Amino acid sequence: MALRWCTYFNKVNSENYQFLSYYEYRAKQRDFSFIFEIEARSLKRDLEKLVIYGSRDMKKSATRMKKCFKGDTYAMSSYGLRLCCVEVVAINTTKGDTYAMSSYGLRLCCNHRKNFKDVGAFWERIEIRKEMSETLRSTEINVVRSVMCNSIDTCESLVTSERASFENINNIYHKNHSKGNEEGQDVRRSDEDVNKQMSSRKRGVNFEEIPITQTKKVKLNFEEWTCEDVIEFIKSKKNVTHFSDDQITRIENKMKEQEVDGPAFISLDQETLSRRHGLFEFTYGLSVGIMRLIRDLVKDIDVNSSE
Repeated sequence: MALRWCTYFNKVNSENYQFLSYYEYRAKQRDFSFIFEIEARSLKRDLEKLVIYGSRDMKKSATRMKKCFKGDTYAMSSYGLRLCCVEVVAINTTKGDTYAMSSYGLRLCCNHRKNFKDVGAFWERIEIRKEMSETLRSTEINVVRSVMCNSIDTCESLVTSERASFENINNIYHKNHSKGNEEGQDVRRSDEDVNKQMSSRKRGVNFEEIPITQTKKVKLNFEEWTCEDVIEFIKSKKNVTHFSDDQITRIENKMKEQEVDGPAFISLDQETLSRRHGLFEFTYGLSVGIMRLIRDLVKDIDVNSSE
């Protein structure tokens, strides 16, 4: 991870950096501890050299900086680095003696300024991706709620069909049980056998004694959605999804590039629904279909232009 961090800062060139925010995050990132421990020790050594060889003002600043550490490697926060590396050292070095300026002052200022100037851009990308992930998750939840509110009739029809299917199984079971008693056969089955048979039925396995009824698919109202319909849906949910006009435009352009016509058909076989969680699976599966389309459209959008 440390190597990836070094490679990133060697390639990226940004003038914006935020030390305080960076170190607040850095304290939680164990993967980065080794490389920054080296940087901290190097900074301490440079401070010690400044105290010995620097000018009076530089010695004063370096001594004050060392007191900020108080023996703690991770105590160098925004105040410390700004004070020593960016502001005070850069100014006082030009006033100091030639030896301090050539050997330690400018090297300290330039090296650390180069190493840490891109941390703001680094964490900004992480924050934007995290924000997008949270936004998509909240959108998915709201889509589920919307579907549950606007598809009551469809859900009721689905639940009714499911209940009828299980009643049909129950009737066939009792019918075969009675037939076996008349013929003097023991056809009693344990709960485990019944559950096994139910599970096999969901996988589409045919049983001669229990014929499978015709699979019923629930068609949704938006099965004929086009690209424009999807965009209108996103716009209608703008107050929930927090999509900006610029983001909607980019999504629309990407849909046209990929020739996406929206979800052509989203349905759910009643056989795939469990007896206990049928309604949830139906609504959740519907939301996943919509959100999968949105994710495919926005995942390749540059996060730097998502503001």
